[in-house]
Amino acid sequence: MLNRLLTVVVFIPLAIVLIALAVANRAPVDFTIDPFNPGNPGLTVSLPLFVLLFAALAEPGGEAADHEA
Repeated sequence: MLNRLLTVVVFIPLAIVLIALAVANRAPVDFTIDPFNPGNPGLTVSLPLFVLLFAALAEPGGEAADHEA
């Protein structure tokens, strides 16, 4: 019963928000790995913006991950 309630209250609205984010940000952007030579980058990938946003949200890193409680 609690599983179903959690699904309805949390995951369905979260899915709706993520789908809306993906639809609103589907334009392709150039993601460049080489920040020192933007005129002639070594590796550039053209991806929809929502792919980069989802990858950034899924990455569990940064200063908060290194902090001990």
